[in-house]
Formats: sequence, structure tokens, C-alpha cells
Amino acid sequence: MQKVHLLKILQQESLKLYEGMKQAIEDRQVVDSSGQFRIIRFFYNPDGASSDAKSKLVDNDVTLISQCSVNHLPYLVGLSQRWSGPISVSLFVADNAISSAMDYLLQLYRCVPWVRHNVSIHLVFPLMH
Repeated sequence: MQKVHLLKILQQESLKLYEGMKQAIEDRQVVDSSGQFRIIRFFYNPDGASSDAKSKLVDNDVTLISQCSVNHLPYLVGLSQRWSGPISVSLFVADNAISSAMDYLLQLYRCVPWVRHNVSIHLVFPLMH
């Protein structure tokens, strides 16, 4: 019975995160200084934190910063296991791969607690193909 309850909680949290991602796409899009890329800051936040990342940081925290494409997201699992502090990742996504990136991030959220607690994702995608 507890397993069913836990599954419902995870589904609700996943839905909340998915809605947060959709809202980020609508609210936090900016174009980079070159005019070639669109950036969605704080597309994915640790534990659904607000986009103000400073609220979760302590004065002596060091943030690990990285960049990757969707096909390298699996490496985030090991990286986040080894680095217990905050991680900020710029995720390069082709325009037509945003939904698959969202799906993969939702899976990471459900299955990998250290990603859920420590990783922020910022989407970067080209304006033109």
C-alpha cells in the first residue's frame, strides 16, 4: 500500500516539474548576445527551487559548471554522485528535441535523488537550423 502512495507522490512531483519546465519555456527565454541562440535559464531546478539560485547557496559553496547535449545527460548521474555541491549544466538541445530532453530530465528526477537535489539545467538551442 505504501508503494502505491509513493508512486502517486512521484507522479504528482513529476507533473509539477513538467509544468515548471513548460512555464520556464514561456517565461525565461532570452536570446544570447550573438542573436544565434535562445537560452532558457533555470529550465530545471533542484527540488523545484525558485529560479533565484542564490537562495539555495551557502557563502562557501562552489558550483560545478558543465555543458552537454542530450545524449550526454546519462553522465550527469555519475557526476552528481561524485560532486555533492550544486551543479549548473547548460544543455544544448536542437529545437525538435526539447520534449525528449524534458522526458529524460523527468526520468532523472524520479530515479536519481542527487540530481534532483543538486543540479540546475539551462537550455540552449539555436534559433536557426
